[in-house]
Amino acid sequence: GDRKVTGKVHYYTVTDLGPRPVQYAAMKVCDVATCTSIESGTTYIVSIPRSKKREQCARSSFKKRTLIPELGGLVQEYANEIRSRFVGLLDDPDQAPLFPAKRQGKNEPSGFEFHRTSQSLADWFEQSIDKLNVHSERTGEQINITATRFRRTLGCRAADEGHGELVIADLLDHTDTQNVGVYVEATPGMMERID
Repeated sequence: GDRKVTGKVHYYTVTDLGPRPVQYAAMKVCDVATCTSIESGTTYIVSIPRSKKREQCARSSFKKRTLIPELGGLVQEYANEIRSRFVGLLDDPDQAPLFPAKRQGKNEPSGFEFHRTSQSLADWFEQSIDKLNVHSERTGEQINITATRFRRTLGCRAADEGHGELVIADLLDHTDTQNVGVYVEATPGMMERID
């Protein structure tokens, strides 16, 4: 699905979020929230940790994204299910990891009990995608899909849609535009428009 814009609110689908595995690994069930208003009904929001650098606290700042209602409802149900699994295991089940490990690790930092590492989350993602057995229309071979490839596809799609560097930097949660120029330089969609 595509990003939807209603008024000034941007609604995102799962492929539009584009966080790195380290960001997903730091998420907790409390990062999934809803707010309700008479005008717009229920709005689903995810707060994605912005940490990219090892020396930063993984949960020191967040990027809020508003999900499309169809996806938001599913994510909220999932978060509620995970929360209920951690009642009695954690003092505060709202602090449960959104993507929990099967068992608690030995040297987990305080506040990150039962959290997956970014590598285990990336491996889990790739294994799940491999089970889908998706083949390329061009080569007929199975596609090697990684979290990084999803992020690059998001940047390329945004450039193909005509978005500038600032929008792409915001979508990919970059603090500046120095690394997003590659997405707008010569995308296939842009070349078609030039032709």
